Amino acid sequence: MRRRDQSEHSDLGAAAVEFALVVPILVVLLLGIVDYGIYFSDSLAIRHGIREGARDGVTSIDPPCSPDPDLDCLADATVERIGAVGGDALVRIETVGPGGWREGNELLVCVHVDETGVSGFTPMPGPIQESVRMRIEHNTTSGTTGESGMQPLGGWDWCA
Repeated sequence: MRRRDQSEHSDLGAAAVEFALVVPILVVLLLGIVDYGIYFSDSLAIRHGIREGARDGVTSIDPPCSPDPDLDCLADATVERIGAVGGDALVRIETVGPGGWREGNELLVCVHVDETGVSGFTPMPGPIQESVRMRIEHNTTSGTTGESGMQPLGGWDWCA
């Protein structure tokens, strides 16, 4: 009877050691799942937000910056629409074509988000960079470029 009690106590100690070895690995895996889930969610939110921001600008159907779409105002409205969780969104909006904001030219909207992750433990794949082009459907006297925030590290060269 005595041997049986001693073997049960030694098994309990082994379980505690195994638990202590496995828990940090499980916590890191869980944080990685959360960070990458937020990363992919932000990526989808950015893609959707820039399409909506560009659509508001080119159609002028109830845009946040009516009646004359100021590009800096459109950039700020796009940042609000994106709502990235893992980093700050930088937006650049510019017109592509002769004469600036003219019907038939294109509106280029580019977004750069330095994704850091929530936990800080997970190595992230890099910044999220998205761009969209849409044809301008109305004439106005707006400028040719607008930005929200500062320049991203490395500039806007990727946005063309």
